[in-house]
Formats: sequence, C-alpha cells, structure tokens
Amino acid sequence: MNDLVGLTFGRLTVTGQAGRGKDRHLLWNCSCACGGSTIASGKDLRRGHTQSCGCYARERQSKCNLVHGQKANYKITRIFRTYNHMKERCSNPKAHCYSSYGGKGVRVCLEWLDSFQSFASWAYENGYTDALSIDRINPNGDYSPENCRWVTQHEQSRNTTRNIFSEIDGERLTLTDIAKRVGVSKSCLYYRYSKQGLRSQELIKGRR
Repeated sequence: MNDLVGLTFGRLTVTGQAGRGKDRHLLWNCSCACGGSTIASGKDLRRGHTQSCGCYARERQSKCNLVHGQKANYKITRIFRTYNHMKERCSNPKAHCYSSYGGKGVRVCLEWLDSFQSFASWAYENGYTDALSIDRINPNGDYSPENCRWVTQHEQSRNTTRNIFSEIDGERLTLTDIAKRVGVSKSCLYYRYSKQGLRSQELIKGRR
C-alpha cells in the first residue's frame, strides 16, 4: 500500500486516508488549492482522472459559457443576443434593418467581430446591465469601443439619425427638446427648419 499523504496531484494535496470505496480501492482525503476539499481514490489520483475538488471543471464551464454567451442553465444571455444582433444587422443583407446599418456602411470593428469575449469584457467594464441598450455615439459611425456606450431606450431614441438637432445657447438639442424648452410646437419648429432654413437662435425666434 503506497502512502500518498503529502503528495500533490494537480491542484490536490493528499492529507490522509478516507477508507475504501466499493471497488475496495483506497480513498484519500485531499485539500484543493482553491481552498476546497474532496475525497478521491488513489487510482484516479495517479491516473490524473481527479485533479481538483471540481473547481477546475467549473472554471472551464465558465469560460465555455462566456465564449458561447450562455448561463449555467444553457439559456442564451441577453448580452450575447445583443452581440449577435449587432453583427447580423451590419453583415447580413437579409436581416431586418440591414438597410439602416450594413446597407449604409456601418460595420462592427475587427476587435469585436470575431470575439464575443472581447465585446463582453468591454461591455461589463463600461456599465452594461440588461436594462440598457448599445448605442453608437456617432450614429453614422461603426460599432467600436470608441463609438459605443450603454444607454436607456429613451436616450437611444434621441440619438437616431431620424432626429433633427440644432444648437441652442451652445447646447445641441432635438426639435422635441427645443419645443418643450421654449414653448413652441414641434411642427412649427420643423417648418422653420425645413422650409425656412432657420437654425440655432433664429429657429426659436422665427425670423432670418
């Protein structure tokens, strides 16, 4: 009978005997480098079949989940769906909204294109939660770390290319925001903007 006490196998260090298993092989108490513990047979330890208390397998599963965007129950995470939809609308001509993204030349940066891990790391470091949506700061620019942020749905709707912006008192505002601030209807402001060509302070004064 070989004494395994004190020997290390992978992350496990044998601390003492733990009786025999059903197959009559000796069992050993082991402490794990992660702080956990387990009981393993000498046969499994020597053959490398047991190398940790289970922490190694959990770490591998966690990394696999990150690559495939899965939770522990194998449901696809929202952030992974966001990632896929982002790539889809920029690269698949059959995708809904492709004409407003890939069709206009919007692309996903190379750093993110082939690496969900890179995208996810950026996302969590920049405030991602399931309540927020990805938004391009410059709506005509690409999806990249420099041009993206996480915003509420309201904030994102304000940044759409369909909005009309004008500068009032040094602040860039939509026509909707200007209408609320100065008490002029949005339709009136739109007429001044599109038909009369008024901008900035002239837009709210109603004269050239």
